[in-house]
Amino acid sequence: MTHVKTGPEEESIGGPDIFTRRQIVELPFRALNKRPRVLSVPQAAFGLGGRLAGLMNPRLGDLFEFVAAIGSTDCLAPRLGTRRLED
Repeated sequence: MTHVKTGPEEESIGGPDIFTRRQIVELPFRALNKRPRVLSVPQAAFGLGGRLAGLMNPRLGDLFEFVAAIGSTDCLAPRLGTRRLED
């Protein structure tokens, strides 16, 4: 009898830690023992930039507005698993 796989296996991800967006960006720098170089841009700049860019390129304007919306929305998942991203 042959076992047929019907879909991807489920993997619990997330781990016990909750990170800010900035902490997630800084993790790879720490893993490489490098000083983080992160540029912070105010969310309002993306919203305004999106409207201005949308005048010439609607798709680019939509992208900027999407980034602004994501940046102002909490994206938290439940704490699952025991494996830590930092490890």
